[in-house]
Amino acid sequence: MHKELLCFKYDRIPVSTNYSGKNLIQLGWKCRKYQRWEQVHEGDECRRKLKDFGDAAIDKETFRFDIFPTINAVLLNVERWRLDKKNLSVEPSHYESWDHADIVMKTCQARPSASLNYLHEYYDLSDGLNFERAYDYVGKHMLLLILKESLDIELEVELIDLDQTIPELVGRLFKDLEMPHEIGRFIESESVQEMLKLLDLPYKKFTITEKDFSDWEPEVKTQMVRAERALEGFVTAKMVRIKGDDSIYFNTNNSCFKFAQKSLDTDEMYKKMIEANISALEDLSLKSDLITDIQEMWGLKLDRLFRDRTQ
Repeated sequence: MHKELLCFKYDRIPVSTNYSGKNLIQLGWKCRKYQRWEQVHEGDECRRKLKDFGDAAIDKETFRFDIFPTINAVLLNVERWRLDKKNLSVEPSHYESWDHADIVMKTCQARPSASLNYLHEYYDLSDGLNFERAYDYVGKHMLLLILKESLDIELEVELIDLDQTIPELVGRLFKDLEMPHEIGRFIESESVQEMLKLLDLPYKKFTITEKDFSDWEPEVKTQMVRAERALEGFVTAKMVRIKGDDSIYFNTNNSCFKFAQKSLDTDEMYKKMIEANISALEDLSLKSDLITDIQEMWGLKLDRLFRDRTQ
């Protein structure tokens, strides 16, 4: 992932527009502090770049955009250190929209017809759909969701808006808003595939055939898609529900997950147990933050129970 765009994936990495005046000076002091902290350094000449950025921020209140990608990478390593002080191996928390985009793209790549269910959920398809552009439509929609959450802005678009190029779409969205420096990377993107790659999202193209489209019916239930990722905290799993498709991320940091990996049978039993639990909570139409709290509490108990057994 391009380090300049980490602010669109990690919810603890601020966008550059958040650094002005006092906040920029505070960042400058952090950079001076991190010069001596080699464990969080990233790339060549990191110490010098931290010094140069800190000096410009403190002495001149100047933002060095040319060095900022390195500063972002260091800030991310600081977050990793906060979670795992020895190996920096635990993945810091993502924006929900990024996790959502990650699993939606994986689901659509595995079953392209899932993209039709997804678009049907968000857009009026009564006037028809250029199904051959489903990949582009879903990819652009993912970008909009990420921008909406990470920049805390309101975005309202219709399906016809997704026919615009990425520069046209972004330019229209920020016509009356301050455009962060990082957005320029998207404007430079020549394709949806390149844009997804910049965001560290699955970018392999999928294709909807004419037969796929003619056979497709909305809200056809399909098999649960499973994925694994190191998640912050003790939560057992996160679930993304698209009409017709459910996908679940299992937290590989939970000790019960690690214990279950000892055999295929225990792994399958564990995953079915977590699926049943989180699906039941979803079916009760509980708020997403309440489901997360319940999963965190249950995950903490499971982690404590199996922690000694995985040493």
